[in-house]
Amino acid sequence: MSDPVAVNETLAYLALAVEGHGVIRLARPIAAPYLERGALVEILQPYRPAPVPVSVLYPTARHLSPAVRVFVDWVTTLFSQVG
Repeated sequence: MSDPVAVNETLAYLALAVEGHGVIRLARPIAAPYLERGALVEILQPYRPAPVPVSVLYPTARHLSPAVRVFVDWVTTLFSQVG
């Protein structure tokens, strides 16, 4: 048996799973491309946790910077594509 590995960064966590080093729990938007191309396989589908709401908080619209607007639009698009 190999020694356990601990990481604190999502891409490292994901890379270990893709290379076959264990089972992980990952947010659907991050995992989706890897599931679609077969690099990862969902094994506990009947035991998925309940969805967790995601909120983006920002100052009132009249003070909204273009960068924040682009980010909010991107996050909205990203999460609307995941089902």
